Amino acid sequence: MRKLTQEQISEIITLKNKDMREIEIAKQFKVSQKTINYHLNPETRRKNLEYFKRWYNNLTSEQKKKRIEKFREYQKNYHRNRYQTDEVFRKKQIERCKK
Repeated sequence: MRKLTQEQISEIITLKNKDMREIEIAKQFKVSQKTINYHLNPETRRKNLEYFKRWYNNLTSEQKKKRIEKFREYQKNYHRNRYQTDEVFRKKQIERCKK
């Protein structure tokens, strides 16, 4: 999953205001149409948040622990991979450690 920067989100809004279709915007940014809709529609964001709150609250504590462990493992692998492949990211991390 790829995160969009604030600049990209602003550009998406600009393109939508110029009557570009969501599917075309999605292809341009290499994300799903749902991602574009999420950033363009506050109601979609609100419903999404409510759904995931209900879903998470229905999990048992054991299921929550497993989800957290799985997410931490994902983060660790993501950052390790990004550190090895992204020069800019690596420089930022090195600078951050020096502080």
